[in-house]
Amino acid sequence: MKKTNRKVILFPTLQKELEKESLEALEQREYGKALTKIDELLSYQVYKHDLIIGKLVCLMELGRYDEAEEICEELLVVNHEHYESYLHIYLTILLQKQQFSMVIQRIEDELENNLLSPDMRDQLQQLHHMALQMNVGIITEQSTKLINDLWIAIDQEEHVKQWRIIESLRNMKIQPPHAVLDLLHEQDLHPVVQTSIFKWFVDQKLQQEIIVRKFGQEVRVHPNLCKKIREHTLMVNILAELSDVEQSNPSLFIMLEQILYRYLYVRYPLLPEEEESIKIATALKLIGKHYLLISNHEQPDKDVSNYVDEIFKYEKLYLEIIEE
Repeated sequence: MKKTNRKVILFPTLQKELEKESLEALEQREYGKALTKIDELLSYQVYKHDLIIGKLVCLMELGRYDEAEEICEELLVVNHEHYESYLHIYLTILLQKQQFSMVIQRIEDELENNLLSPDMRDQLQQLHHMALQMNVGIITEQSTKLINDLWIAIDQEEHVKQWRIIESLRNMKIQPPHAVLDLLHEQDLHPVVQTSIFKWFVDQKLQQEIIVRKFGQEVRVHPNLCKKIREHTLMVNILAELSDVEQSNPSLFIMLEQILYRYLYVRYPLLPEEEESIKIATALKLIGKHYLLISNHEQPDKDVSNYVDEIFKYEKLYLEIIEE
């Protein structure tokens, strides 16, 4: 909780009177009045535990959960004697805001802390169980609606909306419905959307072999065996080939790395063979010269030239859907 720099000293009699009035207002559930009295005390740097708790109670009762949450986060930075009290209130606020995933993660982090009392650990475990159940219910309800929205977006050929819905479903970490698998066969589906769907299956480590059709090609893959794009040997090798650019022009290297990721994202999982890494790196260097307006008098070989064209083409497809 942010502390004031006010240096005025509050007379003890006035302090006691304000404390009494704030307590009476709390007991009478006059939370607005109580909050005013407490804030006046806090403005004089009267930072008592019961006053801070009182302020949090008032904010919660007045529905000002965001303010209460912010104060708790400031209080929980320091592991002091009232830590468990503030932690309990903080988790209660998150539950009220239906931030169940945050509650789950915070409790899991806290349970690794051996400084918590046995009673607090028991309370956290009960809250964790409750949050898990509530989170499942929320996710089920939200995912059902999103999947229905996805089919509507597909019928209406709204590619950007399709990608956003798939990304939302991926972030929920739920199993993809089997019907979504058929979308990887659809040649008319935007390749960026197909990539997002395939990444969803990779996230879920689907073990069965699936067929992906993209750019007139077809590949059979096991998602659980596929590396993520940035971890793929092809990308690692290409970046290694660009090490000279990284040393001489770090900003250009970052830009080329981004262009490379977009290119591979659109193609994923139909990626070039690993032995193509040198040609793709060469193509990226030519693209770098293009952006730097450096004349290139050398005639690249046909394969490198094709990669230059393909990278530009696929970057355009990427940016049609994903804004950066």
